[in-house]
Amino acid sequence: MRIRPEGDTIVEAISDLVAKFPTFKITFVGHSLGGALASVAAADFMQLFTYGQPRTGNSAYARWIENQGFPISRVVYKKDLVPRVPLQSMGFHHHSEELWYTPAGGFTHCGSNGENPNCQDSVPFLTLDARDHGGYPGLS
Repeated sequence: MRIRPEGDTIVEAISDLVAKFPTFKITFVGHSLGGALASVAAADFMQLFTYGQPRTGNSAYARWIENQGFPISRVVYKKDLVPRVPLQSMGFHHHSEELWYTPAGGFTHCGSNGENPNCQDSVPFLTLDARDHGGYPGLS
């Protein structure tokens, strides 16, 4: 595979790939800050999966990204602290769809509410654990 020449942008590179492989889906995946960046980048493309994503924008951003018409899966692992920051009291809000690995070892699809009080938001803030941020299945 040839390395792209300097000066080409990610958008140009992806556009070239879309032209070459029109039936393929583009999926943005990110963990932590990469999840927030994937959320923003996916707005220009088609599909989004994030792991341990912090809140990226306000409620208007969350609704806007949800209305782009592509699948979104925002995975949260147990009591991970990172998805609970920045705080909602600062005006930040998650987009949907949350998929939560519960502390008890189960897995819950939390529906279309980005801030579902029955999912990870049900964990008291003072019991959140930054160690869970590195425990996502499949991430080393």
